[in-house]
Amino acid sequence: MVDGFSGGGTFKDGDGTESGTPLIMIEESEAARERLNRDRTKPLRFDFRYYFIDADPLHTEHLRTVLNERGYANPERVILRNSRFEDEAATIITAIRYRQPRAGRAIFLLDQTGFSRVELALVARILRELPAAEVILTFAADALINHLTERPAYLQAVSPLELTERRIQDLIRLKDGAGGRALFKELCGIIFATPPERLTTRRSSFDPASRAELFGSCICRDIRQPATS
Repeated sequence: MVDGFSGGGTFKDGDGTESGTPLIMIEESEAARERLNRDRTKPLRFDFRYYFIDADPLHTEHLRTVLNERGYANPERVILRNSRFEDEAATIITAIRYRQPRAGRAIFLLDQTGFSRVELALVARILRELPAAEVILTFAADALINHLTERPAYLQAVSPLELTERRIQDLIRLKDGAGGRALFKELCGIIFATPPERLTTRRSSFDPASRAELFGSCICRDIRQPATS
């Protein structure tokens, strides 16, 4: 499991402290292990490995402290990187393929801010090289569509999305209606070499409860998938 923008592991919510995605990933993995083995006489064996990446050294150090406090620190299973996700992606993909030459099962959470910190070509590479991988990509589609312009500064900002000038013009033309989001979904299908009907989009605040539910369902679905050659 890979969290490309892991943060510090916990965050303040009013007067309390909430678990961030690294802790939720670990906790939901353990919950899935217990749930799937509950009625089995011969328990399934799981070998989860976690990669938590963040470019901010303060986030990484705080996460290290939180993992130690919760008893989750394990340098062989829980790997921390103070770096940008795009600089670590190739190494992580290689490590996953080495551990799982046939299936390449993995869950990537790319909870970016905005819409241009993750190159869609990199997401396409993950899906291409790890056939059984799932990618959860946070994408501010409304912000992209609502602020579309052909100004040079904007064109530079959206360059990671590989939008052609013609596509941008189409999005501008349709941005005041529902067609803009539909067109963007179609664009993702082209970049990922995936039919649009196989791409799932949803509006979500992605609060901790929603994240836990999403990770739990992804983990159980991934475990039940048969390995492919």
